Amino acid sequence: MKFFKFLLYDLRQGFRYNRIKYAAAAAASACTLIWFGLSLNMGYRYGFIQDIPSFTDVAVYLLRGTPPYDPGYGQYILPVIWLLLQTLLFFITAYYPRQDIYQFGQQIFLRAYKKTSWWYSKCIWCAASVAVFYLMIFGVAAVGCLCLRGTFAPVFSEELASYCYGGVFSDVTFGQLWVLLAGLPFAVSLGMCLFQMMLSFFVEPVVSYLVVIGIMAASTYMTEPWMIGNYSMVLRSAWIRPDGVDTGAGFCLAAAIGIFSIMIGAWRMRKYDILAKG
Repeated sequence: MKFFKFLLYDLRQGFRYNRIKYAAAAAASACTLIWFGLSLNMGYRYGFIQDIPSFTDVAVYLLRGTPPYDPGYGQYILPVIWLLLQTLLFFITAYYPRQDIYQFGQQIFLRAYKKTSWWYSKCIWCAASVAVFYLMIFGVAAVGCLCLRGTFAPVFSEELASYCYGGVFSDVTFGQLWVLLAGLPFAVSLGMCLFQMMLSFFVEPVVSYLVVIGIMAASTYMTEPWMIGNYSMVLRSAWIRPDGVDTGAGFCLAAAIGIFSIMIGAWRMRKYDILAKG
């Protein structure tokens, strides 16, 4: 069977398999914006703020994370919204590849001339799933912007950032901000989703899911260059604050994890005995 048939099958079957999860993730994301709206309403009422939110402001609210945590100074704050979104994304991509090989895709895998074609198709499906997830997040942000009577102009408000989550964006350009909103989070999520998918063919999917969530959760506490979760939090970028993590290093680390996972996964598929595992 040709590669594009694998791919078309995965795109159709994979998104159908996860459609309810995507809907649940969209609903959860929308609910988090209720608190944002309440905070803005209070700020307007008492005269703390005057700026209206932009689409970018709403997107930053969803993906901001928290500033780097210093154990010797300040209190640890769990980035609840950011961690919730990460948990939902990895849950969406956790189970389909492993279940497919034993259910709908079993005959496809057994008849494949190259087992790696099946794997590479799943990798592209994984990338498409991550892209759709972030497009969904930005779609929710757009709806939230409309509900808040905001603007879609290419601007962001330092006043709202300071009031809502203590962010300082005076040194970052609009283009850099969107690299931190769309480019780097996508790269980090893709690298970790590929790692999760690869790991699920060595251990049970639930174990690989917990491992990845554990890494992302640990990143909220440890601001280390090798803790990849730090790079997908806007407020931990060196473009935002001097003690933040380097954007270029984040792209390199995400690429290294992704390439490593693809290569190990391809090796695993060449030796994978579905009949013995089943």
